Amino acid sequence: MQETKQGSKNTVTCERIFGDINQRVIIVLWRGKMSMKKVIGGVVAAATLAAVMYAGWWLWENYPRDYWVTKSSGVVHNYHCQHYAKSNGYMSSDPVGPDCKKCGGRIK
Repeated sequence: MQETKQGSKNTVTCERIFGDINQRVIIVLWRGKMSMKKVIGGVVAAATLAAVMYAGWWLWENYPRDYWVTKSSGVVHNYHCQHYAKSNGYMSSDPVGPDCKKCGGRIK
């Protein structure tokens, strides 16, 4: 805690400001207004939520979006279709043709 005077104004160093904030947080915690378990639980919950959101984003970005196009009919099948890669056809990331009636093709 250091105070210095410059002219007629008192200036307080960052050390004093952050020290006061830390003391106030500790006082609030120990007065029973908020238990340490709740603080730790909140931090753990926030970290878990962030990890789950990142995992979801990563899966969405890296999910295979290739489609199977049957050569004879030009029908487009998605990854979950029973006809995916089992008929005479080719892979395409931007297919042209009617969508499969069972899997939905590009729709699902």
